[in-house]
Amino acid sequence: VGLLSSFITGLIAIKFLLSIIRRGELHLFSYYCAIVGIAILLI
Repeated sequence: VGLLSSFITGLIAIKFLLSIIRRGELHLFSYYCAIVGIAILLI
């Protein structure tokens, strides 16, 4: 069950990231990564 759910989640994440790259909106994802990274460092 865990293997199947992680596989499906991974496929969805890859499709989502590829669609962002194709639209040229990768800068939005980089802002998200920066905010999450700073938040983790502060915790």
